[in-house]
Amino acid sequence: NGHDTHFLAEHFAKVYAFDIQEAAIVNTRARLQNIASTHDVQLILDSHVSMNHYIEDQVDVFMFNLGWLPGSDKTVTTVKKHTLQALKTALSMLAEDGLITLTVYPGHKEGLEEALTIETWLKTLDSRIYTVLSYAFLNRKNAPYNLLIHRHVLSKHND
Repeated sequence: NGHDTHFLAEHFAKVYAFDIQEAAIVNTRARLQNIASTHDVQLILDSHVSMNHYIEDQVDVFMFNLGWLPGSDKTVTTVKKHTLQALKTALSMLAEDGLITLTVYPGHKEGLEEALTIETWLKTLDSRIYTVLSYAFLNRKNAPYNLLIHRHVLSKHND
């Protein structure tokens, strides 16, 4: 519904926002009406899997808010196969010292499978290049939680 895009547009000069649901794009466009026109925000009705078709430069921050569009059809949700593919693409486009944030929702079947798939893959990332963190409530069952990937600044002297 545009909350993440609004936040990013206030902090970054260029933002690409992807969603497969037209309602999300419409809601985001309405939320962004008060943003100064100097911000370059592109709203894209397409899957995050296709981001490399729209973005050519390295990216400082990727923000994935998985699950479904609040207030809409809960059967339309992100799926592990596409999210994992999008994450691999994002990692290949991530600038040094860049971040990828993910909010995952394990409270429904696909969300749980997606979270487990992502975590399994994240554990394989080279710790010399990436730091991976999890931020979660320990006393709330099936609550959404956040994952963060930071790409280190690599110097010629790093082994």
